[in-house]
Amino acid sequence: MTQASESLREASLSTVLLTTKTKTRTGTWNIRTLYETGKIAQVSKEMKEYSLKILELCETRWTGADRRTLYVLLYGSETWRTTKTNTTKLQTFINGCLKYILKVRWPQTISNEELWRRTEQTPIDIQIKKRKWGWIGHTLRKPPTDIMRQSLEWNPQGKRKVGRPKQTWRRSMEAEIRSAGRTWTELKRDAQNRVRWRGVALALCSSGDPDA
Repeated sequence: MTQASESLREASLSTVLLTTKTKTRTGTWNIRTLYETGKIAQVSKEMKEYSLKILELCETRWTGADRRTLYVLLYGSETWRTTKTNTTKLQTFINGCLKYILKVRWPQTISNEELWRRTEQTPIDIQIKKRKWGWIGHTLRKPPTDIMRQSLEWNPQGKRKVGRPKQTWRRSMEAEIRSAGRTWTELKRDAQNRVRWRGVALALCSSGDPDA
């Protein structure tokens, strides 16, 4: 990107800016797109031919469009029972949206890691974990008489019916706690301090994935 910007700037410095109102026109280019499609040299040639001058260079970002999609897609994901199957489906959809935004079309290919790096995104399972532990910390700071706090710590007795999934939201949460080497008592204490809880939640999100 820096090389592309310098190439356009050098082309503009070799021209004279037209100051008359009738001869001056304003145009815009997306430098990121020009760089990715290899059209920098073509634009530089046209700038010299038509005596174009760059007034300002700035970088645009696309993240706003994707965030609106995520808000809808992950609504209520704090209480989802995540599995490998549904997280894979979500990640496939998100990757498709990101490739569409970057205009990556067949037969072009791009690795998931490179796709996430260029779009400044994190894997969907990590995003769900961040939402979940953020909500858990918020709930643990509520008074013991609050219905949300009571539902979080409620432990129903009895056995599940035959055929029901063994993995539950609560069991996945407990597995993540054990994977991070923490206890529920410690988490309840740490949740009272918002700053400390951010570090705890980050450690819990980066722990091993126990979901099946």
